[in-house]
Amino acid sequence: MSQSQEFSRFTIACQTTQQLNIAAPCLYRDKERATILKILLLKWEAIESIEVESERDLVTIRFDRVKLPKEKLLKLLDSILENFSQKPREKTKKTGRQCARCGDPEREMVFNVEGMSCASCALYLEMTLSRNEKVSEAKVDYSSKKGVIVGCLSRSDVLDIVEKLGFKAKVLDGG
Repeated sequence: MSQSQEFSRFTIACQTTQQLNIAAPCLYRDKERATILKILLLKWEAIESIEVESERDLVTIRFDRVKLPKEKLLKLLDSILENFSQKPREKTKKTGRQCARCGDPEREMVFNVEGMSCASCALYLEMTLSRNEKVSEAKVDYSSKKGVIVGCLSRSDVLDIVEKLGFKAKVLDGG
């Protein structure tokens, strides 16, 4: 990997064996998103420390390459920052029980989530799910460890999305 390799939402500024410095424009002067990024990354055991300078959009991550290979860390960063850089999509009004986007039948799906360590994890899951074009409503509650979506995602779609974000899900009904 070259030092200036670009990803969809950040650029690698500098890298060493166990440290990665990135520039993430979507974090510029956004302390809330910088804090959420820090919380989400620190839930990974392999992340030793993270410093975010939102005034300069710089992020420094110290990590254990054995527990978390750099390629996986880069994919994780790209996924998180992609969600940060998107504005919430407009909600489409439900037309009966048909999905307004794809025409498939809309249904409610309830699922348990394992691996959330704080309310920010629930917010991150909810934000990601609600931005999916096949979801008209999404809610994730940290205290009950449950999520509910209304849309036309399949059971496997929900499980894949949640797993990609670093959590585990079990669909309880509606899938």
